Amino acid sequence: MKKFKLLTYLFIASLIIMPSNLVKAAESIPTNEDISNTEDDTLDLRLDKIVVHTDYNTDEVNVVRQATIDGVTTVEIVDKNTNALIETLTEYVEGSTQNQLLRASGVNSNIVVKRDQYKGPFVLSFVMHLNVYQSGSFRQINSVLSKNYYITSSSSFTLENVDASVYASSFPTTEVKYSGSGVLTGEVYFEAGHSTSNEGGFTIGELISAGFTVSEESSSVFGINYYVRGFVSISGTYSVY
Repeated sequence: MKKFKLLTYLFIASLIIMPSNLVKAAESIPTNEDISNTEDDTLDLRLDKIVVHTDYNTDEVNVVRQATIDGVTTVEIVDKNTNALIETLTEYVEGSTQNQLLRASGVNSNIVVKRDQYKGPFVLSFVMHLNVYQSGSFRQINSVLSKNYYITSSSSFTLENVDASVYASSFPTTEVKYSGSGVLTGEVYFEAGHSTSNEGGFTIGELISAGFTVSEESSSVFGINYYVRGFVSISGTYSVY
């Protein structure tokens, strides 16, 4: 009997001192509340306060929800067939929690939502800053503080003719539609005898497969300089329910 009690105490103690990394690992598993299918089998993904309505088909992608660390929620969209990372979605409260304005009946927060799209060797980012009010289960978007669409992965390529727009019938609202577009341009150099570029290590085939136009700009015995150009865009809807 004493041996049984001792084993029981040890088991309870092991639960109390369970390592925190095991708890974090459990957070990375999506729940049914995180992911929902629409009538046309596309995905709606809840980050934290914001729901991202996507055009991804449930049969074509996997959703990987990372553990929330320091208030930053991250969800990855992965191609089921190739296992390639298609997009990363991120949400966090701007600044520290001290920037949250307390009201008598709720909290007013400045929330940043970021979509990173992987298009060939490039990463294109659409970032929106939202002012969101929450009281219990009630939420509303008071305003859009800013929005931007840009390239984050290369110093030698630029995004020209950029347009970043937000659409809502009125504020406050429960959802906003958005779009971003631009023309990605730049030059890339391939040394003679090399199939990958000096910067980034990607191939001509990767650029063409991603939808970019590639043309020879100049050449010498040392290598070839190519001009790359392509239209890129992003659009979607954010909501609080």
